Amino acid sequence: LTDKEKTDLRNESGQIVDFLPRAMFENYLLNHEAILFVLNQEPLKETITLEKVSTWLEDNMWNEKYIHANHAKTQDILNWLRHCDGAKILEDLFSKLSNQTLMFNKIRHSVLLCDWIIENSFDDLKEIQNLLIKSLKRDDFTHSSTSP
Repeated sequence: LTDKEKTDLRNESGQIVDFLPRAMFENYLLNHEAILFVLNQEPLKETITLEKVSTWLEDNMWNEKYIHANHAKTQDILNWLRHCDGAKILEDLFSKLSNQTLMFNKIRHSVLLCDWIIENSFDDLKEIQNLLIKSLKRDDFTHSSTSP
């Protein structure tokens, strides 16, 4: 959604609707070590290394296939994490590093990635935590959930 579309939806909802700071949930799952852990849970012909995961991500992160050219102009990691297409990155990374023998399963692999991050690198999810806390503290949310 564009910034205007997000603003319109927030206004139409009485400020109840909010959005993740990153383009999609998968952008929170782009933790190199978590990806390595999940890939190595699969029955692959060879063991994947952290170097392979990191190299693939570094070589491809600014590719226009994964981030719009307007956002690629400012090449910093926070900008990339906010605007890249994390789902497409994970699909291609899983396929490439497994020699096209493993497809990224959005449900199964996202849960495994998220579980690893919760256990090992919880700060990666700080933006989501803050958004949830903010949402749960809203008077509108609290009152509407207790109304008949």
